[in-house]
Amino acid sequence: SIFTFAVAFMLHQRTAPSHESPYFHSNADMGLIQLLLHALNFLAPAFFVALLLPAANRYLLRNPNPRLSWWVQTAIHFGVGGAVLLAGLVIFGVDGKMLTYLALVLVCATSQWLLMRGWQAKNGPRGR
Repeated sequence: SIFTFAVAFMLHQRTAPSHESPYFHSNADMGLIQLLLHALNFLAPAFFVALLLPAANRYLLRNPNPRLSWWVQTAIHFGVGGAVLLAGLVIFGVDGKMLTYLALVLVCATSQWLLMRGWQAKNGPRGR
């Protein structure tokens, strides 16, 4: 169970020196596969937000005729989201700050609004 794992993890952290921990690796030990996994995990939030926005536009807002295909929208949102995550890493010095994730959602939602020309909507969000 998760409780057993947490207890074993805490006990291991007390008994093992930090350089021998199987959970944390220094940058000197990082190989190509680990670097790739770190990069994929770093960009995963941007990827899932990028996939979610075109799907939400099509099914929740019932917009059957988007101006761009879903994969073009996903690629644009992924690029914008990756830039936001990278900016958050540079500004804060660490990955995973909630403020960075808030900025990710806000910037990607704004880019979706711009892609769909939201300022031209006449009769509400569904365009009736």
